[in-house]
Amino acid sequence: HHKDGIEMAKMAVDKGESKEIKDMAKKIVKDQTKELEQLQNWREKHFSSAPKSESMPPKMDMTSLENAKGKEFDQKFADMMKQHHKEGVK
Repeated sequence: HHKDGIEMAKMAVDKGESKEIKDMAKKIVKDQTKELEQLQNWREKHFSSAPKSESMPPKMDMTSLENAKGKEFDQKFADMMKQHHKEGVK
């Protein structure tokens, strides 16, 4: 889940049009990278001998985001990141 968010946010840093989108994307990359590392370290510390879970959510289709530019990119990024976070809360 976080890997998808980081991937989308890195695209937004490069392709986003508005400063707000770029700034938010930089924060997402920083925060979710840190959270992912913390979760990986915590799992290794407490559950290193347990088998890894096979029940991961499906990878997001980012084709429309990859093909978008300018304001269209910013709008798609906002919509997709909103959905991404809704799924994370579930």
